[in-house]
Amino acid sequence: MDLGRPATVLDAGGVRAVALVMVEAWLRRSSPFATGYEADDHGRRTIMPYSGLPGFSYPIFFGMLSLIFSFGKGLLFAPGLFLPVRQRLRYLAAGRQLYDLWLAFVIGLLLLYAMYWSWSGSSFWGPRYLLFAAVPAAFALAVQCYRPGDSAVADLVTVLALGLSVWAGLNGAVFGDVDVPKVCWPDGGGQYEAPICFYTPEISALW
Repeated sequence: MDLGRPATVLDAGGVRAVALVMVEAWLRRSSPFATGYEADDHGRRTIMPYSGLPGFSYPIFFGMLSLIFSFGKGLLFAPGLFLPVRQRLRYLAAGRQLYDLWLAFVIGLLLLYAMYWSWSGSSFWGPRYLLFAAVPAAFALAVQCYRPGDSAVADLVTVLALGLSVWAGLNGAVFGDVDVPKVCWPDGGGQYEAPICFYTPEISALW
């Protein structure tokens, strides 16, 4: 067995991944080196304290709080992420490893986009940049439903998470992004978009 072969395969895969990213950037932005996160990439100045700044200028502490707990843009859109399933995967080594890798990727996205000026994804229902979180969340729900909990409370939490997931999916299918500007720009200029659509429960598509 050639122990050097896996590294070579991984290196080749990495080169192909970078090449694909550059080709996409070239097709979408006319340059293979244009990332979409250039210095002139910034939003309008609103009543929010850190608005109008470019790039990855948002304080990570507030970005993390928002992406996790925001009523309109947070990970509540993928409640399966909060289910304790790692113990139930202890007999499925491959499944547990895959789940951990998915979670690590989500955490990486969370840390990265918590600092982005448009962490919210703007006029979009839910956490736009964290859509991949739906994969481990769905997997966790499947594991919980396949293996009932040790108590009625645990099963009730699973049912609630499943119901909220279905509800989030229905909202996405029904609303799309058609009415977001009408709801989020009541003043016509987006001045109150962030505090209303990000943090006010009764405006959130979830509720």
